[in-house]
Amino acid sequence: MSRGVVGDAPDTANANAMPHADDVRLKYLEARRDEHTFEAMKLARQVAEAVCEALGGEMPEQKQTAYRGTLELNTRIRMLEEAFASGAVRIPSAILAALRTLQVYGNYAVHYQKGERNPPPRAAASAMASLALVAQWFLSASVDDLGSSTDGPELRAAAPGAPTFFERRRILRSTRIERITEVEIDSNEPADVQLASLLKYYAMLTKAAEGICRAVLVRETTMEVAGLRLEQLAILFAQVADKRPRRIPRSASASVDEVVRRRALVLRAIRDDCRDVEPFRLEARQGDPIDALVSWFERDYLGKTKLERHWRAMIFVPLGAYIVLGIACSGGRTDGRSARDRELRERFCSAPSGLASSDLCQALAPKPVATTTSSARN
Repeated sequence: MSRGVVGDAPDTANANAMPHADDVRLKYLEARRDEHTFEAMKLARQVAEAVCEALGGEMPEQKQTAYRGTLELNTRIRMLEEAFASGAVRIPSAILAALRTLQVYGNYAVHYQKGERNPPPRAAASAMASLALVAQWFLSASVDDLGSSTDGPELRAAAPGAPTFFERRRILRSTRIERITEVEIDSNEPADVQLASLLKYYAMLTKAAEGICRAVLVRETTMEVAGLRLEQLAILFAQVADKRPRRIPRSASASVDEVVRRRALVLRAIRDDCRDVEPFRLEARQGDPIDALVSWFERDYLGKTKLERHWRAMIFVPLGAYIVLGIACSGGRTDGRSARDRELRERFCSAPSGLASSDLCQALAPKPVATTTSSARN
């Protein structure tokens, strides 16, 4: 997807794809959360099925009836491969290969595996890599862009260095969104009122996550990301994290995905007029899902400039030196015995000079030390 701006989903996105976008997004995020399990492989296969269903609109008209007439994933992938070979569809070959991989691993997951509680790590990693490729390509495809490449956003030639003091302050001002860390919901309220409160809570988290994703993408890529929503930003953010894992950890991408997943679940519950709010309320009480994201962004990604790290030393060390110097100078002149005073006194205030009674000599004269005896006090 080497393009400057991702299409605005869902308003202007592919009409055939959008009815399945929510299902693909939710299953993709749930599979990423539990990626080392057979359940994740099953969800990955369901994503492949939803994508293939949506891609029916890309098939030639004379083959669409036969394509939609079969529900077998294997048959649909084979028909897409044949259409691709004849040039009838513009789907990237990497996507077709990834769909085939998801079908194979999905079959492996749904059948009984004696003595295996979880799939082998290499199999799970392969399935999740194919899932990410398919889901990210599908969710970010615009009306006429289903045939675009799968390279992800174009990165800047060199990773950006640490921001300056003023740049860091500007970024922090633009990304710091006041948010509540906990949501209070009265269980006696109607279900729709509770869901509305949850949606408001996740809207604040969404705004904060959007600001961080935009700031990172502007620094790391050449894309124009203004106006994109979190669902789109999360995909780009995950792609950049995959390319630069030393700069953007997987935990940061997972935090963004979690906000998208929770908000999508609440929106679906509102749309379906759900009456059981307890699962959503319990999930919201598990804590702020982007707290770790904010900490990483402010402490590790932006870091602190030299001025912020050493401002105390830059202020107090010179101040302390000035105070010590002042005390030393003051102490050297109070009793009139400084080296310069002594030299001046010896040169000009000696008896032959006739200046002994002058104002200069009186100023250079040693100051008497006042002593108070006990008898004087009495």
